[in-house]
Order: sequence, then structure tokens, then C-alpha cells
Amino acid sequence: LIGTILKLVRDEELIPESAPICIVADSLASMVPNSKAEKFEKMAEGTAKDKDQLNMNDNTALARATSANFPTLALWARKYNACIIFLNQVRTKIGVMFGDPTTSPGGDSPKFYASVRIRLGASVMKDGKEKIGQDVGAECIKNKVAPPYGKCTWKFYFDPTRGLDVIESLVEYMLDEGYLPKNASGRVEIGDKKYTKSQIVEMYREKPLAEIIAALQAIDDRRSKDNPTESVEE
Repeated sequence: LIGTILKLVRDEELIPESAPICIVADSLASMVPNSKAEKFEKMAEGTAKDKDQLNMNDNTALARATSANFPTLALWARKYNACIIFLNQVRTKIGVMFGDPTTSPGGDSPKFYASVRIRLGASVMKDGKEKIGQDVGAECIKNKVAPPYGKCTWKFYFDPTRGLDVIESLVEYMLDEGYLPKNASGRVEIGDKKYTKSQIVEMYREKPLAEIIAALQAIDDRRSKDNPTESVEE
């Protein structure tokens, strides 16, 4: 199906040739191989025989399916200039005493053929006792196209009017990286005035995001010339 979609988009020129095709599959863990699906169908119809009962081969069917199909997906991605994103789940391996006890469904093929692998986690944000959102963290655990092991966090609010709060997440990043100077009490000092983080967030909401990013880039350029004391005070 993915190959058919990619070929159709390119043959019909639905998007410019230079534009990548992005396909998202949600999720790898929920995919059911045909051999297993046929057994489920017979069991639902009441026509299943002894050979149609689930066994160990069915437990490894997904891993065998990914092993057979992911090499082809990798070729299609290169041929059709496509970004194919597979979401997956984290499972805990039983009996692991040392090392990482987590694994992901689908065998080792997705891990091998993926150009980039990102592990996500989240913690709950509260306002008093009310749960208002999540602090989402991401870690790049594999990267063939850039340095790996980078980490970042951002805030996601359950309030649909806020959702992913880009500005607040950006302000936290600026504080952590020293773009905004803090005193011992954690307040931001700009000129002769002191601000709380929430006040800074509201100030930056009034600025165009492109303007903030341009200011950060300008500071990075100056820092590269051995001037680490610059900050965003505009």
C-alpha cells in the first residue's frame, strides 16, 4: 500500500518533485500480519480448526513481516524522496536485571533500517491538583543524518486553545542555555528590571516567532566569535 501511494503521488505529480512525501503509520505495534488476521477472522466466524489456533509463530509474525518488508520500504523512501514515520510503543522485557529493560514491538528490522529513532516520554503538569498538560521529552537515540543523542522538552497543554506552547518552551530553552540572564532567585534580569518566567513568556507572546529565532541566531553567531555573555534583552 505504501509503495502504491508513493508511486501514485509521483506519477500524478500531486506535489512538486522536490517536495518530500511524508507518510505516518500509527502504529507499528498495532499492525496485524495477514496470517494472524486470517486466524482472527476464522475464530470470529466460528470456523477455526486446530491449525487456526494462535501459537508461537503468531507471536513472531510481526517481526517476520517487518524483516521482509522494511528493506523494500527503505528503497522506496530513497527512490520517491519520502519520509516514512512509524510510531511504536515501548514494552518492558521481563527478567532484565541490568541494562535497558525496554523494547519495542516489530523485531530488530525497524531499528536497523530507521535513519532516525526518537524516544518520547512525558510527565504530568499540574495547576494545584488539576492536571493541565504534559511536559514532553524527546531523545534521539539513533541518527544517521546528524549527531545523535540530542534531547529536548516542550510543553503540551490539554486546553485546545494552547496545545503545544511553543513560546513557553522556547523561553525555558533560552533560560537553560543562558540566552536570558537569571539571578540567584531565578528571576530574569533585563536592564534594571527583574521579571518572572511567566512575565517573560507573556512579553514574548507579543513578538513574532521569526523575530525571536532571528535574535537567537544572531547571538549564536556572536557566541561563535568567543563572546559567551550575550543575552536576548530586546
